Amino acid sequence: MSSEIIPLRATYRLQLGPDLDFDGAAAVVPYLAALGISHLYLSPILQAATGSTHGYDVIDPTRLSDELGGMAGYLRLVEVAHHHGLGLLVDIVPNHMSVADRRNAWWWDVQENGPSARAAYVFDVDWDPPEQRLRNLVLLPVLGDHRGRCIVKKEIQLAREGARFVVRYYEHRFPVAPRAIAEILWGSHLGVERLAFIADGFVNLPLPTALDIDSIERRHRDKTVLFELLEELIARDPSVAVGIDASIARLNADVDALAAFLERQNYRLAYWRAAERDLDYRRFFDVTTLVGLRAEDPRVFDATHRLIGQLVRQRAIDGLRVDHVDGVADPDAYLARLRNLAPNVPIFVEKILAGTEHLPPWPVQGTTGYELMHKLMNVWVDPAGDAPLAALSAELTGETRTFHEIAAAARVEVLDSLLGSDVRRLTSLFSQLIDRHPAISDFSRRDCSEALTALVAAFPVYRSYVRREQAPREADRIVILAAYDTVRAHHPEIDDALLGALRDSLLGVLTGSLEGELAQRFQQLTAPAFAKGVEDTAFYRDTKLCALEDVGGEPSTFSIDLDTFHAWNVQAQLEWPQRMLAGSTHDTKRSEDVRARMILIAEDHVAFASMARSFFARVDEHRTNGAPSKSLTMLMLQTLVGAWPMDADRLKAYVEKASREAKQETSWVRPDEAYDAGLKTFVDALLADRVLCDLLDAYVARITPASRVVMLGWALCKLALPGVPDFYQGSELWTRELVDPDNRRPVDFAHRAALLASLRLPIGDDPEGRSKMWVTQRALAVRARSPGVFGAESTYRGLAAEGPDAARVVAFTRTHGAHGIVAITTRFPLRGAFDATLALPEGTWCDALVDDGPQLSGIVEIPRLLGRLPVALLVRTEEP
Repeated sequence: MSSEIIPLRATYRLQLGPDLDFDGAAAVVPYLAALGISHLYLSPILQAATGSTHGYDVIDPTRLSDELGGMAGYLRLVEVAHHHGLGLLVDIVPNHMSVADRRNAWWWDVQENGPSARAAYVFDVDWDPPEQRLRNLVLLPVLGDHRGRCIVKKEIQLAREGARFVVRYYEHRFPVAPRAIAEILWGSHLGVERLAFIADGFVNLPLPTALDIDSIERRHRDKTVLFELLEELIARDPSVAVGIDASIARLNADVDALAAFLERQNYRLAYWRAAERDLDYRRFFDVTTLVGLRAEDPRVFDATHRLIGQLVRQRAIDGLRVDHVDGVADPDAYLARLRNLAPNVPIFVEKILAGTEHLPPWPVQGTTGYELMHKLMNVWVDPAGDAPLAALSAELTGETRTFHEIAAAARVEVLDSLLGSDVRRLTSLFSQLIDRHPAISDFSRRDCSEALTALVAAFPVYRSYVRREQAPREADRIVILAAYDTVRAHHPEIDDALLGALRDSLLGVLTGSLEGELAQRFQQLTAPAFAKGVEDTAFYRDTKLCALEDVGGEPSTFSIDLDTFHAWNVQAQLEWPQRMLAGSTHDTKRSEDVRARMILIAEDHVAFASMARSFFARVDEHRTNGAPSKSLTMLMLQTLVGAWPMDADRLKAYVEKASREAKQETSWVRPDEAYDAGLKTFVDALLADRVLCDLLDAYVARITPASRVVMLGWALCKLALPGVPDFYQGSELWTRELVDPDNRRPVDFAHRAALLASLRLPIGDDPEGRSKMWVTQRALAVRARSPGVFGAESTYRGLAAEGPDAARVVAFTRTHGAHGIVAITTRFPLRGAFDATLALPEGTWCDALVDDGPQLSGIVEIPRLLGRLPVALLVRTEEP
């Protein structure tokens, strides 16, 4: 392992899983080194649930994934990476753990022992929830029907596993509460004194609600000994096992007895729909099997980060990416602890900055870079397409609402359904809080719920970061007051005294334990409400220009001018010069190359409108059971323009996900089987319809050359702007990937390595994207040779072209001392030939993207400069 800090130059994300383990990743390293990557960026490496395809469903943070190769496999990867000069940047998951796998020993402990579990402090469980019948229990909404019906149908059964006992429901297993084991043993009617002694020992264990240290320690110590005694007895006397099994059989046969036995557990099995209203633990968004961690507790941090810290100290981890930092109760405190754990490695946070939001002053290098891909789209989107595309969408889909209106309605919907249990928990807290304040103490629970829901839905960013007993930052005060003003303007029926109390609790004006907890949990709810309501609902409903509807996007901003773009980069160079710059990620809804085609719809809105009308008219012949809806048809059409050609399997998977995320005709929670079947039938009909396919072939052929110009422009910007370029696996060539799991398909790295070894100019016809790979390798080589130019101390400046088409030229310079680069590309490629010049900064320059380019200085003609490639990266060869 390397003992030196590896300079951060570029990251390359690999999705580990069944198709790519640690040894498979090691095999990719030589290719990445040749490409010019400095850090291999891995998806989560800790032990995940059985069958995990992504690693975010961690079940044991104390060991590396066995399926990926365990510690031995990981250290082999580290050795190979360091040998080739690459660091390892690892994705960590502090917000949640998976409980879908019984190998999660901490969750098994919680299910077995309730609030007296040694691991009870780890999970964000409400042991005193609004639903009082769940007090001191954890709700497990895993049943396909109501519990009583499942018992009657014998779907829930008790079973013995050696000396242990479990409740079985199909593939699920749940532990039996230790005190309830006595009932099974007494029911064996064996008359064995030692068995009776063991049974009495179980029933005399401290209650699960006895939470003093002595009781908890005695409970766990004694039950361990009792299980050992029972195991010895069963091994010595086979008749004991026979008698116990007979007792279990009688319980399973008696519906009432089994129902009563289940009531004595430290969990409550429930119909899966109960998660919407009664769930008593915080989860990751609406995923019931991902339970929230109390990462704000130093004990939880230590327990879940011990192995990561060990690997950092051993130089086996060279950088960290923090997943969903907005889910953590106190990101400031969490990131301070993480920085203390990893003082000398880069840390990036997955944080979406909405609108004009700025990253808080955290001890990190920056975000994972969603904001760059949207700024690039906004610069390249032709503003002339805004009104025509809005009119076209209204004409063909009937949707006339603005994106803001669509998103606001969607957030209310998800708060009322998917996140209903979270709203109930907050409502309970708010109801308790107002009882302390006489002026508002007579408001009902419903009043509290309506005020909370309205304020969460109106939140303009993912969350605020107000800390207990501290004055809020100005940025937090602004967004809280903005949400408050929005509710006042649109919901006059909500009493201002009640809403004001909520506002003041969030701002820290009202202080106390309840006020502090309310503020914390409110902040943890606004992020999933934004994500589920906007990203996973509204983005599938608004169809003006679907390329803008992606993670971190703000579709209300259709386009921006070059001055705005350059000002944003100047600020980034000053504040976050090592931020990550992403084009595609494992979370984006479509790859950068798909978006590059789709944004041309704005520039080509007249031709697209003609094609879209023909497409819609033809589609009417193939609708089955109302599928696809007109809104989905528009989304599908734009997606096909971006990803064409597509086979039936990929398109069916996409339209199923898109329709269910939109939650209009069908959804994941309440699927409409007839509609879903109609979608599959429609896809087959579409791909068999030569007229529709010809329409798509012709339109895609029309815009594909221009989309490659766009994509190379974006690639150059990502490689040259302030920050660290990040490459999602395979994206150094053209990729036509859509939302996961489509974007997690295996990548042919052997083919890419062969292409890289044979790259030459001129590229010629480029169906694979060799020009993109060429620009990537050449630009990364420049970054390696001139670290100061791309570092924290460099200066960024936008350059303005001259001439009739000056607004089409995107150019900027970065300098450090006498060294510098100038990046030049163009936008709006469908407008054809252009006439523009650019005055280069003083000095002599040469294009690093070509081998035999001329020495340049003074004023250059852009069309002549970009004659071989539509981008140029000029390097200063002589000082001014």
